[in-house]
Amino acid sequence: MVEGAEPCHRRASASRMFRTPQWLFLVLSVAVMLCLAILTPVAAGPDEPTHLYRMQQIGDGQLLSETVTESWDSLDRTIGHAYTEDTSEKTLTDQGGYIDSGFKQYVSTNYWRLRVQGDKHFAFPFWVDEQRPEDTVSGQKQAAVFSNTVTNSPFLYMPQIIGYKIASVATRSVQWRVVAARIGGVLLYCLAWSAAIAMTPVGKWLFAAVGLLPSILVVNSCVTADTMTIAVCVLFVAAVLRLSLCDKPATWRELIFTGVLGVLLGFVKMTYFPLIVLLLLVPLLNRNMRTCRVAAVWGVSMAVGAACFLLWYAAVDSVNSGLMFARATDPDAQKAFVLSHPWRYCKMLLTLAAGMDVLNVNSYNAVMDQSVRWRASWLAVLLLLIAVCTAVRDFARYSWRKRLCLCGACIGLFVICSVLVATALYMYWDVPGNALISGVQARYFLPILVPLLLAIVALIPPPRQPEVDERYESSALAESGVPVFTVALIIWLVLMMVMFSNLMHFYYGLSLFMVF
Repeated sequence: MVEGAEPCHRRASASRMFRTPQWLFLVLSVAVMLCLAILTPVAAGPDEPTHLYRMQQIGDGQLLSETVTESWDSLDRTIGHAYTEDTSEKTLTDQGGYIDSGFKQYVSTNYWRLRVQGDKHFAFPFWVDEQRPEDTVSGQKQAAVFSNTVTNSPFLYMPQIIGYKIASVATRSVQWRVVAARIGGVLLYCLAWSAAIAMTPVGKWLFAAVGLLPSILVVNSCVTADTMTIAVCVLFVAAVLRLSLCDKPATWRELIFTGVLGVLLGFVKMTYFPLIVLLLLVPLLNRNMRTCRVAAVWGVSMAVGAACFLLWYAAVDSVNSGLMFARATDPDAQKAFVLSHPWRYCKMLLTLAAGMDVLNVNSYNAVMDQSVRWRASWLAVLLLLIAVCTAVRDFARYSWRKRLCLCGACIGLFVICSVLVATALYMYWDVPGNALISGVQARYFLPILVPLLLAIVALIPPPRQPEVDERYESSALAESGVPVFTVALIIWLVLMMVMFSNLMHFYYGLSLFMVF
């Protein structure tokens, strides 16, 4: 062997490894999301104050909410909205819990300053801001209403709770405990999505492109129940694709892993539970999976998942989350309206769909979207278009029957989950008989965005490709080609520059270049 050949071979192997979609995604997402988790002011994420209260409540061992009374003056700082003049009571009795008063004061003051006060600019970095409140936990409990997050199961906050608890050992600072909680969520998101990319047999670069969209990075770099929801959903979709499209029997390990994910769907946000129906796609597309063993595992998974879903739904069904926003919501009245006016409600759904950023190409989060200075949605569209085109070749080896079955299942479940999302917001956010469905944010479509794009890819006739040299078949970039990969990476880097420019301007009043 020539001296130095082995180190060169190792460097080449390492270079190829970091060009594979799962490793490239892991490196890029961790780097960007850690920056976002640290630079974004506390409570600046979508509904982050109430997610933080729910996280602390669960971390203290209280899994279910309790009825508490909070003054509107205090609640206004949590929700960023002033109560209406026709509100007769100066207090609200609703679902929530008892939160550390120092923690609540720091979080709610930051949110109030961001959403209500005219001056939205913090000092950079925000932890040196002279106007920030006392940054330590007090050890005293204070009532807090957060009925919009008490419906989230404790499972959804596990990574953030772990990060928060670890930081609690080292510091009493609310800010750094929240940053540690965010980092816990970031690590879970990046590892779960990277594992999904490695697992799926088709559309690896499509998975990576969706997982690196600015909106999904911004949302999941803050404390939110969306992180675990998205992680479970994307892992489940990847696992089902692997079992459905790989023409071989599954191992017990693969069956149990997929079955456990099916059970966990019973604990994510309720509107995404219908994804469990994708389990039926496996024996339909893969003849090797039509066995009693598979039927038994799938039956147990669907039964246990449904039981978990129903038990948690029964525990939180009575919660009316719209009350904390001073809205005269009545879920029962809304349900009766939908059932009695089905065609009118279908028209409202179509109106909502026509104006919604379903692909998340023009959104960051509900806070930043109010005054985004630079838009680059066309770059996000171009990135997704490139990813879709590279994924078309993956489906060339599958019959039209398999592709149509996959397309039908994905589109059907996307529509069902989307209708459930819209209906949930209509029932718990809008007043009875409201003419429009409001409160629906683009981020609610992130857990089901991959199935929608896969359905589109499955319908595109794949081009005939020349024979591929066996020496290059295993290349990580064989499916997209190095030039296409380079163009996509440049587009994504520009998207990140625009995203960070908007973040620095919105929160700190700075140009991105002024920071450096």
